[in-house]
Amino acid sequence: TPAPKSEKDCINWKSKGKCRKGDKCPYRHDPVLLQKALEKKKRKRNDASDSSSQPEKKKKQPLCIRVFGMAYETTERDIREFFQDCGKIHDIS
Repeated sequence: TPAPKSEKDCINWKSKGKCRKGDKCPYRHDPVLLQKALEKKKRKRNDASDSSSQPEKKKKQPLCIRVFGMAYETTERDIREFFQDCGKIHDIS
């Protein structure tokens, strides 16, 4: 038989260190779990602040677009002129 709810740990208490149901929650709120959750939050916060001091350069991904409804007479030159302010055009097909 499964263990009663009062013997199982509250998932919110375990992961977040808080439970919105408070004393009405049928699951266990163990103070040891609270301490572990708070330590985990603190470590995450410290890791985030460490990584923010050394920002990584993200490689820019090329942007692909489709353009519909152009006149049949539209040329590659027309397209390049229209999109020239948007950045380098690698390929038109």
